[in-house]
Amino acid sequence: MVVNQAGQALLNKHGDINRTRKILADDPQCETIVVIDNHITPRAKFADILLPETSYLEAEDLVDSSYSTGSHNYMIAIQKTITPMWEVRSTYDICADIAGHLGLKEQFTEGRTQALKEKRTYLPEWSVAKEKGVIDQQIATEKQSIAFLDFRADPQANPLKTPSGKIEIYSEALAKLAQTWTLPEGDRIPAIPEFCLVRESHLNKTMTAKYPLQLSGFHTKGHTHSTYSNVQFLHEAVPDEVWINPIDAAERQLKSGDRVRVFNDRGVVEIPCKVTQRILPGVAAMPQGAWTRLESAGVDVGGCINTLTSQDPSPLAKGNPQHTNLVEIQRA
Repeated sequence: MVVNQAGQALLNKHGDINRTRKILADDPQCETIVVIDNHITPRAKFADILLPETSYLEAEDLVDSSYSTGSHNYMIAIQKTITPMWEVRSTYDICADIAGHLGLKEQFTEGRTQALKEKRTYLPEWSVAKEKGVIDQQIATEKQSIAFLDFRADPQANPLKTPSGKIEIYSEALAKLAQTWTLPEGDRIPAIPEFCLVRESHLNKTMTAKYPLQLSGFHTKGHTHSTYSNVQFLHEAVPDEVWINPIDAAERQLKSGDRVRVFNDRGVVEIPCKVTQRILPGVAAMPQGAWTRLESAGVDVGGCINTLTSQDPSPLAKGNPQHTNLVEIQRA
């Protein structure tokens, strides 16, 4: 069973979308999929049970800005402008009721509501917060603004959390992992920082003979990750395009605005191209976050880069290797 809430990682943000589709469609392997969402996103179409969630226009919450505002950390009190309509509910209320059906509601909620604060007692009450709008939490002190300040002042008294207590160039922990883990052929975990050749490198001459362009993804002004990617007005203002250098475009007889097919063994994406010297020869780039949409021949006309990415995990963190893909581009 998969329960997926507020995240496109079930399909759209996952590597190798065409393979992921087959996995999600295999009922004996994945019997039940529950999706909690407020749009019919690509992942929502795989839901056996689809639960409508409140949008930010129907919710009251304190939104933390800390990850994107550097040393000036603050919160914004967002207020609902309409009462939740039809069967729309918050995930908290949904989960509390599921816990109730299991006889565990008190253990889940601990007697609290979504609005009750406990750990951040320095925050104002909601009645005050919504009037204030922007709540200043803190501006970082000089001590908070300098990394490892205590360690720098006295390394012996304030060791780091590394095995040696020091900043490590050579990692004994990584060396042991490299010796004990069973890794796929070609994967390495070096004990010191070094360049490791990946499967779909531009230096892999066997692969580049078929797919000569190194494709990476980037953030676009047209949508926030996959949010708002379904708003056509934004596509008119900032269209999703694959960037290609004039040298590579000339070899393929392409000009800006031409619809092209970007493809490899994992799939085909159809998207307009942008010919620009702002990208190196031999490299192409596509915005991330576009909603995948297959036409009858299996071409992704939604323009999602993950139709082209792989599911091979990175050696150490087992992360998605979305920025290392070899492709070819042709006129559609």
